[in-house]
Amino acid sequence: MEVRFSKGFARTTLKVLLLIALLLCSISFASQAYALVNDSDMEVLGVNLANDLYLLDVDAEASVPTWFSSSILLLCSMLLGLITYTAKRAGDRYSLYWGVLSIVFVLMSLDEQVSIHERFIEPLRSLLDTGGILYFASVLPGIVFVVIFGLVYRRFLFNLPVTIRRLFVAAGALYVLGSIGMEMVGGFVADLRGEHNLPYITLTTVEEFLEMFGAIVFLYALIRYTHCFKEPTGRIGSQNPAKRTNQGDALS
Repeated sequence: MEVRFSKGFARTTLKVLLLIALLLCSISFASQAYALVNDSDMEVLGVNLANDLYLLDVDAEASVPTWFSSSILLLCSMLLGLITYTAKRAGDRYSLYWGVLSIVFVLMSLDEQVSIHERFIEPLRSLLDTGGILYFASVLPGIVFVVIFGLVYRRFLFNLPVTIRRLFVAAGALYVLGSIGMEMVGGFVADLRGEHNLPYITLTTVEEFLEMFGAIVFLYALIRYTHCFKEPTGRIGSQNPAKRTNQGDALS
């Protein structure tokens, strides 16, 4: 089975999804800021600011932005599954790495919908007596996971075409900056001033946008990577350095 997408399709997908992410985050921030400044019990165009705005909140479960983020991660998982299948058929020695990535993204998609990691915040905070930038204590296992993941996958990354490798690194950096970096800053503000204030709303909005941005860039990279499916050696992702460089230039 062969799945290939055009570069035009990849670019269009990137632009459309980024526009949707920016729109969702802007609406979420505007609605929350308005509810914060004004009476939260008032209604605007039939929408109750206290009861109905969770559907627009980027930081709420079962909201439209959360559904969007979860869907992007699930699409990444599906593409990773197709790449795993193709890599295994081609005899690529990194097919297992692709398969594990696919499972990881399924779990990330699930976590985005039901916020599994948030259920560990209180127990970890009580156990480790954390505060400040570690107020949301779930960032600690997140940091450990990122470090281990980076060490395990470093050789895998260096066997990718140059352009795809850069996109993977950029996507990962954006996602980690949002999910861990901004969460730590948000935790500091939450510990100091609580969660019902404009600085915290701003930080959570930026956090969720960076996560969306990272996931979208990763999806874009996977779509671009389908151009690597046909190789003279019959393998993908395991070319020698010279071929990887040429292939990376060709993808640019």
